[in-house]
Amino acid sequence: MSVDAGEGPLSKLKRLLASSDGAEVYDLPAFEACRQARIGDAHEVIPLELPAEDYVKRFRQECLALVDELGRIRSLLADEPV
Repeated sequence: MSVDAGEGPLSKLKRLLASSDGAEVYDLPAFEACRQARIGDAHEVIPLELPAEDYVKRFRQECLALVDELGRIRSLLADEPV
């Protein structure tokens, strides 16, 4: 597995997991969503308004999705069935 110096940490993790799993691409949607939210929030200028979204509920759902993906990674690295 060759390493690209310009490749980001998430991309490297996905390639490492894919090589361990024998998959061509290893999908980590919760990590990808966190990455995209961080990038968007850091670079967007948006008008101030209070959306009707329940951020506590959203945060909890995102955390549970990350826990699920971390469990998949742990199982993969420990060679346990998911």
